[in-house]
Amino acid sequence: MNKAERKIIQSNEDWSFFQIWVISDLEFDGKIYRNEKQYNNDSILTPENWEQHKETFFTQRMAIYKDSYTFAEKIKLEVSGLEKLRINKTDYEVLKERYKSHLEQKQALPTQQTDTEQEQQTENDFTLSTIEDWLFEFKEKMNEADYQILVSALMNYFETDTFPTLSKPIQINGRPNKKLFGWALNRIFEAKGKGVEKELLQFANKNISLFTDVQFDETNILKSNLYKYFTTQIK
Repeated sequence: MNKAERKIIQSNEDWSFFQIWVISDLEFDGKIYRNEKQYNNDSILTPENWEQHKETFFTQRMAIYKDSYTFAEKIKLEVSGLEKLRINKTDYEVLKERYKSHLEQKQALPTQQTDTEQEQQTENDFTLSTIEDWLFEFKEKMNEADYQILVSALMNYFETDTFPTLSKPIQINGRPNKKLFGWALNRIFEAKGKGVEKELLQFANKNISLFTDVQFDETNILKSNLYKYFTTQIK
């Protein structure tokens, strides 16, 4: 690396650090790829959007460290790296101080909370962020209560391996694409290291209005229309 290249990298160091990855459509070589994990203009953190994205940023930063590191060790490494971060603009100086304060708050969690409990909380934060990212484009198709019920049901499954029993189906308004919605749920499960499981299909068939009238043969899942809706990626 020559001197000019090094200078360019250094001048963008703060800009590169204060970003989050997002889920959105990606256009490449004339094609549209839907719901792709990427960095774009919405990834850039600013003093104006810090409060909105600080937990997502923290969760994604923690995810870069080895799972074998304790929560406290991850925080210590993050603080050390932050101190060394080269700052070129005033906005990023502000973000640096805000993030430092955020890390100090995380460090100040009650001492009776074990590393395992702290790591579980970080995992829960990551799970919630993943669910909300993939459901974002469908949120306006549900009222707030149904949206929260769906998010809570998914969180419950990842924590207990069981879906809760709902009193009535979650209502999806309008006519959103079944394959897009199914694929979004597929990606949430993939992010948690799971495939399209029978329990997910059963829950969707009974509790999500968009899928309650879809053919689902539990004795031949792979041939059912519902399974196809959850495994077909639309580009």
